[in-house]
Amino acid sequence: MKTIIFLAVIAFAVADPEFYNVATLDMDKMKNDPQEFKRLVDCLLDRQPCTPVYSTYRAIVQEAIKKTCMKCSPIQKKAFWQFLQALRTIAPKDYDHFRQKLSSTMKTVIFLAAIAYVTAAVPDYYDLVKLDMPKLSKDPKEFKIFVDCILDKGPCSPLYKTYRVAFAAANSQYYVLEKLDMDLLVKNLDELKIFTNCLLEKIPCNKVHESYRVKTLEAVQEACKKCNPHTKHMFWEYLQALKADLPKEYIEFRHKYDPDNKYFDIHEAEISKYAIE
Repeated sequence: MKTIIFLAVIAFAVADPEFYNVATLDMDKMKNDPQEFKRLVDCLLDRQPCTPVYSTYRAIVQEAIKKTCMKCSPIQKKAFWQFLQALRTIAPKDYDHFRQKLSSTMKTVIFLAAIAYVTAAVPDYYDLVKLDMPKLSKDPKEFKIFVDCILDKGPCSPLYKTYRVAFAAANSQYYVLEKLDMDLLVKNLDELKIFTNCLLEKIPCNKVHESYRVKTLEAVQEACKKCNPHTKHMFWEYLQALKADLPKEYIEFRHKYDPDNKYFDIHEAEISKYAIE
């Protein structure tokens, strides 16, 4: 009964046969109620019995993940995104368990949810042409082009560029950094040394490297809180290359940005979630 009262503000999704017919959870309220949020998580992770409402989510979550949220409405995708963000913040261990349990296509679903969240977040400012995301997600080559565009890792078509602009606007809390080809940098020892020596303030920095140097201390001390997912992945790639190819500089880097050894392990644990599996 407590759950029914708590969810009294829930608006049920329109019974559209294209979408899942489940209650739309008020994630803004739920993430501020730790006990209720835990009930939902325990249900989805099969740790506790489910309420009638939550059981409908447990029944569809495997299919939703497997089919890249094909039958999720935009509102449901947004709620999924909010749930994942809240889970990562409130219960990071449960977030890892959830990813492990449903990891087969989790990255795609998270990305689709993020895009849905963007389009829902800025409807008054961006008139975005609707993409056929289920079709796009089944075309690995085209999906990579789209993702690279959104993450500013590759050229954009005019259509994809509108989504990149919306994504950037909706995520303005993130660091604004110059474009850096980290994949190339970590494979080229000379470039890795130049970038590292900039961060260690041993040599002057070029414009691109300087944009990273000025944010590094805060990023380490705040566990990359203002890093977007792509930046976290880049940071992880960089540290792995630094540790493997320049171990002395890796120790210097740790000491420079965390002399009291208070932050670095937490920082690495956070960005390790964005390693490519």
